[in-house]
Order: sequence, then C-alpha cells, then structure tokens
Amino acid sequence: YDDRQKLVFIVCDGLIKSSEDVEGRLTADIVSGMLSNKYDTDPKWYYAVARGSKRANRSIITTGEYKHNGRSVKTVLVRKVGNSTSDNGNRGKRDSQLIMMGWLQRVLFNELLSELDYHLTVAVDHLMGCGGSVQSFDHVLMVDADTVLDPEAIPNMMMAMERDRRIMGLCGETKIMNQSE
Repeated sequence: YDDRQKLVFIVCDGLIKSSEDVEGRLTADIVSGMLSNKYDTDPKWYYAVARGSKRANRSIITTGEYKHNGRSVKTVLVRKVGNSTSDNGNRGKRDSQLIMMGWLQRVLFNELLSELDYHLTVAVDHLMGCGGSVQSFDHVLMVDADTVLDPEAIPNMMMAMERDRRIMGLCGETKIMNQSE
C-alpha cells in the first residue's frame, strides 16, 4: 500500500514514563520526538471509559510525519493528559481503543462529536489532503505497543479481506511470549 494512503494513529495512555528510557521521558514525548512537521493542539475534552471525576478526560492531538529509511507516513498521536494536575489521564487500554473506534463510528454515522472527535477529524482531513477524509479509509489495524507481529500476518489478513469484501474483521493467533516472567 502506498505510504501516502496510510495513517498511523497512536494513543498514549496518560503521562507514563518509559521504564526503558534512561532519561526518564514520558512515552508520549518519546513518540512525539519521532515525528517531523509536528503540530500540537491544546488539550481537548472527551468522555472516557471511567466513573465519577475520571469520566471527563482530556487529550492533546499531535500530528506529523514519521520518517524512516526514506519513507514517510502521516501520523496522529493522541496523548491523554487528564483533567487536573493530579490526574495522569490514563483510563486504560479499552478507553484508548474507544478513542479511535468511537471517533470512527461517530464520524462515519454522522453522530454527535466530542471536542476531541472534532479536532481529530480536522487533523486527519488536513494530514490526508484533498479527498483524504475518514470515509476514504478501507482498513483499520489495531495493535498494542508490546505486540510482536509475524511479518506475514498483515499481508495474509489483507489478502483474505481483499478476496472476500464481506469480511469485516479479523484476529490473528495470540501467543504469550513472557510466560516465565
């Protein structure tokens, strides 16, 4: 697939520090540092998968390009930052999945958008250029950061979906690699 037609969508679960980074930087800052031609929004509100005061959450949207080995892919980074100075914004993996999947649903079915949804739509439309709206995407791949994909996994899934347009979703086999830890 042509890199001009790809969009990488990353959600960082709150203000979490990388245990692997000797400088103690936030994971979101490490990812943001990998992007060029960056633009950051102010924090935008959305309703999280949480209860009480944790339900209202905010995220910063960073758009840019990830460049590697002469290739460039447009990227949206959503950084959960919380709703107060004592809140790190982390609402868990399910909340992160729903940021993207809920946004896609609301845009595609013309439903009421949150402030975050609206600014995600504007960001993606701007990044993808003329005619590159959310409605033009054919496939969505969602993986956790600690997931290792077999090199043949994506091509095999894509071939299956191209062969049979009725396929709406696929899941690969999952093996736990750190069972002894």
